[in-house]
Amino acid sequence: MRCCKNRLTELPRFFLAALLFFLTGVAQAGNIAVKNAELQLVDDFYQLRAELAIELSPKVEDALNRGVPLTFQIGVELVRPRWYWFNDTLVSLNQTVHLSYHALTRQYRLNAGGLNKNFSTLQAAVNELEMLRDWQVIDRALVPKKSGKLQLAVRMYLDQTQLPKPLQLNAISSSDWQLDSGWQNFDFSPAETVANAPPVTH
Repeated sequence: MRCCKNRLTELPRFFLAALLFFLTGVAQAGNIAVKNAELQLVDDFYQLRAELAIELSPKVEDALNRGVPLTFQIGVELVRPRWYWFNDTLVSLNQTVHLSYHALTRQYRLNAGGLNKNFSTLQAAVNELEMLRDWQVIDRALVPKKSGKLQLAVRMYLDQTQLPKPLQLNAISSSDWQLDSGWQNFDFSPAETVANAPPVTH
């Protein structure tokens, strides 16, 4: 009987340990979220301004610091909802951003569209990646007049297909590599006035 009682008293400890292990795993998983997004009219072009929250898991950070480059895909769509037919997609764009670490210079590098920026810390590079600015999405003339309220959709995800082949198999089955905000929708009403472009400083 003592043996049975000892095993019964150990059960709560077992479940508590399992729960702590589960919660620890969840806390260490990475995540991407789109906090807000809008289109601002500048010089007859609507430009995207968005703020994201990016948290890399320890495994992703470790791979990056060991020389594995990370590729992020950013998608933007502007849609006119139609109750009588399929939605009308006014524009659909995609941008690729590469994040890498160079051990020789001990710097992190962001590459987007041929433009390179270097950062001394990973946090600084991630902070830059979280702020989307000055991305021309659509010409004002291509937005139908009296179109009513439109829908702006933004998505960012880690492109696992760009990882080294041996790592791709592990990434597919691991939550540590499942970094995807999914499509996040925001209401958008076309502006009537044009904002002045910010002055260029040298």
